[in-house]
Amino acid sequence: MSSTISPCQLYARALFGLVFSFNIATVVCLDADDRSCQNGECTISDDYAHPDWSQFQGHLGPFGSGIADAIPIDEINEWCSVQTFLSDYVLPRQPLVFRGAAKLSPGFQKWTDEYFLDLEDVPRDNQVLVETVKKEDRGQNTLFMNFLDFVASYNASGLYMVDTVPEFIRDDLIIPWPLQCDQLYEQRIVNTIMWFSSGGTKSVVHTDSVDNINCIYRGQKEFVMVDPMRFGHLVDIDHPEGAYSSVDVDRVDYSKFPGLAETEYNTIKLEAGDCIYIPYKWIHQVRSFDSNIAVNIWWDAHGNQDIDMEDCPFSYDPLLTMSHVILHSSEEGDSNNVAEIKDEFLHFVTPGPKDFNAFLGYLVPEKEELDEMKVGIGYLFPIKKMFALFDVDRDGRMTLAESKSLPEEAWETVREELQKMDLILAKIEEEIQRLDDEPGHWERYPDGPSDREEL
Repeated sequence: MSSTISPCQLYARALFGLVFSFNIATVVCLDADDRSCQNGECTISDDYAHPDWSQFQGHLGPFGSGIADAIPIDEINEWCSVQTFLSDYVLPRQPLVFRGAAKLSPGFQKWTDEYFLDLEDVPRDNQVLVETVKKEDRGQNTLFMNFLDFVASYNASGLYMVDTVPEFIRDDLIIPWPLQCDQLYEQRIVNTIMWFSSGGTKSVVHTDSVDNINCIYRGQKEFVMVDPMRFGHLVDIDHPEGAYSSVDVDRVDYSKFPGLAETEYNTIKLEAGDCIYIPYKWIHQVRSFDSNIAVNIWWDAHGNQDIDMEDCPFSYDPLLTMSHVILHSSEEGDSNNVAEIKDEFLHFVTPGPKDFNAFLGYLVPEKEELDEMKVGIGYLFPIKKMFALFDVDRDGRMTLAESKSLPEEAWETVREELQKMDLILAKIEEEIQRLDDEPGHWERYPDGPSDREEL
């Protein structure tokens, strides 16, 4: 048995996620010499139209149990310098594992339940946020309770503390050496979160709009990570308002989240004393085991390019504790956030100069599909205007130096043109959805939308 589908319809559905299509099915349908393609239509077997998901590794298994062929993540013993961390990992947005680094903080030895319960300077009005469900549910009930009351009850109740590290134990933690620069710990730290439970917690699949170092002080954690540059388009973050996916992390159903069948994963197991750097926007999911305490430091990722590394210390200060950290708020990123836009484009050109085609592919990775669907070139005009701003010397390339030289008013123009581009692409998506819902449209117009001039 087989199904009939036009090339344009396949493109539309693959592009906007209306159905999932495998690469091999696309090749069969788009090969003009293939005998299965007749009059703009092609016949594909039900093996592709209705795949047997049970044959795919990881179907109905935990998140991360699929393909494990991702590029390995670097590991080092203890910390590295601020300069190495920023240049080799933060700017290129590459994760890094620090084995044994958290053992340098006094809290690694001190933080037992008995130690907490014997603290004498805990204000009775101190309140910490506590989650009531260990498998993360963004709609769950939460409550506030005194820190000592939490410590006395969490083992029996299954409660899970997720809140800023209390002031009265911040001196137990040394600021990680990679962050021991006043441009970071005094100006860019968004929050320092303590994750405290009896184990068995499971986060949703999500991204963070900040950079993150997470250290384990008790128990073990498992991080499943996905490189957003290589596989981000395959992971359905279907709750963009909270930057998370509704996929069941214990039972991943490929029929609902088919992109995960082709996603490659990194699984990192951390023991007590280990830390990990999770770059801005990296997709990840976290599980904890045994009695568990972790602390993560979130800092604003926008402006990392502006840090003067020569002004940062070249040696580790074991007396620089978390009490020296000054917390600052961070804006969530979107097309209105000039700081985030600037950071994204500077990151794009950091490896080397980019020509217009590379710039276009970066902003609109689905360009070939759009061209095949004959949707017009309206979306290209704001992109050309942006590239002209970046190409200061008019040599057909944009460079890091040119991008850094742009005045603030130019970045404001970039923001406005990005919004125009987003609006045009959104209108195209809406129209394709409308045509896809129109009975028989694709059979009548196999080569593309009939009203492409309007698009």
